[in-house]
Formats: sequence, structure tokens, C-alpha cells
Amino acid sequence: MQKLSITFRGTIKPNINVIIWPVIMIFIMITLYVLFFNFTYKKIQNQFKEIKEKEKVVNILETKLELLKSLQGGILDFTDRSLLLLPTENPSLFKSARLNSLADEYGIIIVSKNIGSVSTLDEHISKSEINFNFVGSLDSIFEFLRKLKLEAPVVTIPEIGIEVGAQVANASTNLNVYWSPYPEKLEELSAPIQKLSPQEEEMLEGLAIYEDPKNTFGDITPQEPSDRKTPFQL
Repeated sequence: MQKLSITFRGTIKPNINVIIWPVIMIFIMITLYVLFFNFTYKKIQNQFKEIKEKEKVVNILETKLELLKSLQGGILDFTDRSLLLLPTENPSLFKSARLNSLADEYGIIIVSKNIGSVSTLDEHISKSEINFNFVGSLDSIFEFLRKLKLEAPVVTIPEIGIEVGAQVANASTNLNVYWSPYPEKLEELSAPIQKLSPQEEEMLEGLAIYEDPKNTFGDITPQEPSDRKTPFQL
């Protein structure tokens, strides 16, 4: 029986161009999809993070608002008084002028007066001394000094020397006045509010005993402009 043999002289070569371009397109699409997914995912993550941070800030602000509402009619009323008691600028000139007017009220004669040098207690509070000698009755001197200590701004009298005579007493003392500038940097609005301790609340309530300072220099009343004669008219 005769065998049938078939031989192929060449091999079948596939069309590479037909296969590689779909593969490349699929690879590009997958790469773009992964990149787009990562970008979108990170963007969504950042948005959720921003939303949470804003919600946190809103909660803090709402807490601050509720606390400030609860302080109305209470401690919050003493904030303006604290500026009168501890002004932002040196009150030496004002207190010195007030010494003269109070001395007239209590029958005190101020013999000499001197405003001393300025010193710094710490990075927030400064101090100045007013040294003065005065003469008056013993009762008038005590009432005069008591009035000085009860009027804003805050003063301290570290020491006083009194020589009692037959009719009047000679006294000399140092009066310390204080001031503190506004803070250069405030806390961020979103920072949690710090509640006052019971001791701090008691201290603020104690400010009520101080009297408001009187205007020593008097009020200036504005005047309407009036016609003036020129001195150069013939």
C-alpha cells in the first residue's frame, strides 16, 4: 500500500500588526484607568478630609458662641473694665493730674511730685513710679490714699512715711501705676476656648469695687465757626 506524505515548505507567519495594536490599546486604557482612579480617589479623600476639618471648626465656633452667650450679663461685662484698670499705655500723666484734683477735694497740699523711671515686670506688664510729698490732716491723708487705690487704673502703694505734727501731718509715698499693651498675636479663631478657673472668675468679679476714673482734664465742647475780622483791613 502506497503511503501519502505531505510536506509544508514554509511556516505560517501570523500578522503581528493585527495583534500588537489591540494589546497596546488595552494596556493604555488600563493605565489611564488606574491613573484616573488613583487621582479621583485621592481627590475624594482630600474632600472628605476638608469636610471633617470644617465640621470640627464649626463645632468649635458653635461651642464658643454658646459660651459667650452664657457669659453675657456676667463676666463678659468686666472686659471693658479690665482695660480701665490696666490700660494699654502709660497712665502716669493721667494719674498725676488726678492726684492734684483729689488733693483739692480732700484738703491735701502736694509739696513736691516726680514721675520716676519706667520698669518692666515681665514681657506683658510695665510699671512706673510717682513719688510725691504732701501735707494734710491725718484723717484726710488716709481718705485721700484710700480714694487713690479705689479709682481706676490700678495703683499700688508699697510704702508710706508719715510724720504727725501738732496740726498737720507730713507724708511721702511712692505710687506705682501699671499698663499692658494689647497682645501682638491672637489665637486662631478655630482654637478651642479656654474657660476661666474659679479663681480667675473671682478675680474678675472683684474688679467691681474699683470706681471709674474721672475726666481730670475736663470736656472739650466743639464750637461753631464764627466770622473773624481780618487785622489787615484798612
